[in-house]
Amino acid sequence: MIPYLGNVLRGWTEQLTLTIETTSIVNFQKSTTSTVKIIQGNLQPMPAEQIQRKPEEQWSWRFWSLIIKEKTPSLKTDDYFTEGNKRYRVNQISNWGISGFIKYECIEDYQEAIT
Repeated sequence: MIPYLGNVLRGWTEQLTLTIETTSIVNFQKSTTSTVKIIQGNLQPMPAEQIQRKPEEQWSWRFWSLIIKEKTPSLKTDDYFTEGNKRYRVNQISNWGISGFIKYECIEDYQEAIT
């Protein structure tokens, strides 16, 4: 039995406004849709111990963990989202929905950074 941790996140999360960009193929054309979603989450830098497990050439990248209090994922791999004035790409999803949260591993986007 996995414990429900959604209530534990209450004091640890804050309201975030994400602009989510999802890319799909429609009629053989690349289509991007943007949606704004207000969520309860926590966006924080990934711990150094986790970054050191990645290939050495990626150590200088800015990795982030986004933990959202929800039961089903709002984002999918390779989606982009903007929070504040920074843009991030979803790299990996850990679905802990049965415990009340979803954890996303993200990379700060440099090539299309918002100024």
